[in-house]
Amino acid sequence: MNKCVLAFTILLLFSSCHVGRFIRWNFADHKDNKKFASVEVKASKNHYNFPQSVGRFHFPDSTSQHSPIEDFDTFLKKNGTLAFIVLRQDTVLYEKYFNPASREYHIPSFSVSKSLISILLAIAIDEGKIGSIHDSITDYLTYLKPEFKGVKIVDLLNMRSGIRFSESYVNPFGGAAKLYYGRDFTLLRVSRRGL
Repeated sequence: MNKCVLAFTILLLFSSCHVGRFIRWNFADHKDNKKFASVEVKASKNHYNFPQSVGRFHFPDSTSQHSPIEDFDTFLKKNGTLAFIVLRQDTVLYEKYFNPASREYHIPSFSVSKSLISILLAIAIDEGKIGSIHDSITDYLTYLKPEFKGVKIVDLLNMRSGIRFSESYVNPFGGAAKLYYGRDFTLLRVSRRGL
């Protein structure tokens, strides 16, 4: 029993081990910016400020017999929302933060980043920095293994990269733990199934 406790303690303290970090931190959350090293990116002096809408934005009445919502702010708060922003063209129509979040609070974007990456990719194609979504990712990420040559940008956009990946969030030895808490992404295997 003592050997198991010792092994578990070493695993927790061993910072280069993704299993140890998984057990220590468990699931991803809004405090991840405190877990991982980061580099501050300073805003440009010419950064764009979105204008605020003059009137209060009203959400359509979503009250139904199955899920009555009395107030949208209350609905967001009850569901653990930290921040919710509605933009139309270049104007902020609705912006609300819930404790502990604020405009200055660092919140990991998680899957929201996929939409932002798609927008930035379209801009890069429009500016001629990227040829096409049908280009191989290794044309731009030359450090990747040769096995990734068959993976195209469009495959990544559609989340079908060909990487053999288990999205189990409870397995410390699974793909999600290796990807999130690991330090060597080259360990991920590429499978041609589905490409």
